Amino acid sequence: MRAGAEGAVVDAGGQGVGLENPGDVALSPDGTRVAYTRFVPGRVPAENRTAVVVAHAATGEEIFGLGDVEHLYEAPVFTHDGSAVVCSRMTWPTYDESMDMTLARVGVDGGEAVDLLPGFDNWPVGAVCSTVDEALFFVADVEGHAPVFRRDADGTVTRLTASGAYGLLCVAPDGRTVYALRNAIDSPPRPVRFEASVADQTPVELPAPGAFDALPGTLTEVHANAADGYRLRGWLVLPEGASAENPAPLLVAVHGGPQGSWNGWTWRWNPWPFAARGYAVLLPDPALSAGYGQQGHRRGWGQWGGVPYTDVMALTDATEDRDDIDAARTALGGGSYGGYMANRVATSTDRFKAIVSHAGLWDLRSFQGDTDAPWYFQCVFGDPVTRPERYEAHSPYLDAAKIRTPMLVIHGAKDYRVPVGQGAALFQDLQRFEVPAKYLYFPDENHWILSPKSPTTGPSCEASPADTPHRCSFARTTSCPWKPATPRRRWAWAH
Repeated sequence: MRAGAEGAVVDAGGQGVGLENPGDVALSPDGTRVAYTRFVPGRVPAENRTAVVVAHAATGEEIFGLGDVEHLYEAPVFTHDGSAVVCSRMTWPTYDESMDMTLARVGVDGGEAVDLLPGFDNWPVGAVCSTVDEALFFVADVEGHAPVFRRDADGTVTRLTASGAYGLLCVAPDGRTVYALRNAIDSPPRPVRFEASVADQTPVELPAPGAFDALPGTLTEVHANAADGYRLRGWLVLPEGASAENPAPLLVAVHGGPQGSWNGWTWRWNPWPFAARGYAVLLPDPALSAGYGQQGHRRGWGQWGGVPYTDVMALTDATEDRDDIDAARTALGGGSYGGYMANRVATSTDRFKAIVSHAGLWDLRSFQGDTDAPWYFQCVFGDPVTRPERYEAHSPYLDAAKIRTPMLVIHGAKDYRVPVGQGAALFQDLQRFEVPAKYLYFPDENHWILSPKSPTTGPSCEASPADTPHRCSFARTTSCPWKPATPRRRWAWAH
């Protein structure tokens, strides 16, 4: 919607259902056109797409739509003179091939979309156009960082920042300076500025509230060779005082996605509170992680519990080989895909002292029929009726009887990406096979546990069937699903 000159509201075009980013709208510099993302349902879920639509801002009349069955088009922005639209274009993943992403440009009145980054091996996001020329700025994950790049009119691409992860790019009116928020594994978001055409800069930090003096440890990198010879890397947070004389216990934290990367500050699974308590934290980027080119995706495509699992183990081995790490006291955890990996690890090895599974996938076949994005998952794993092979090869629940490691299971009841039944089924199997376990169930939370001191409302249970007497806050009219019939062993963290 837009307000006309006399205050009248004009419908500038519907976006349809399924749009995850309702702010995916851009206005041309002269205010005459609007570009936005529209969800386009397919004949079957696997054909769902998004398209970019350009319309008259005053009337909402569509000028053209940019979309086809092979791609997703999102995040449109207008060039500085309003003559064209630049947007993100992603190839739709298939059973055999990972998705790929680039930036595409199309004239404001339509025409063929032109790939602006042919041969660029990582995924660009957050495109911003220069205010005075044809330069384009964007961010892309690269080996544990998310630097800013500049793409000039002749196609030359220059990396502008040397380290850190960036967002909310803003080009100054004269086109000479870029402002952004910079963050890193060891730095929360801070406003910075840097020159618009100088390579590998260290940005100037701008005054802002929220700074802190020091972190409770140091940050370094870990490298290892995968079974296929691929060079792996990850971040390692070391607590203060870790040394050969005082080796630190280790937590291996696997990121979600799986097309994600440990490359910036996070308020979920932040490593520094663990470091403050004396733990080292390994943040591995296994196969399927973003920032390692298409080869990094292809190595693990369609085999969530295969190459990514052996990559995590290789990086764990390399970390435990350090003399400042106590290899006898190692735990592992993760959320979403990291929770899936935690479950996969639990059924594959007993090398860890404890495992934390947050919002993790347990039974892939039941998950694909219950998640809010089944079409994407079926593109990767196939139809479970006609192509069940990947479901059977990579579902941890089939090996539940092999688990020996104490586990903490965490799930929110309003999780629609990985529905809560996955966590409940995991916990039930742990009880069935008498594995020491606890289940943290949050009735008012979703895919991530976000509320302070949550849950604060509604019935909840932070106890295990191991607890006798059983303690929880369920109302008397509500039956707690975890009230034990007989005492069992209790959860134990890795000390």
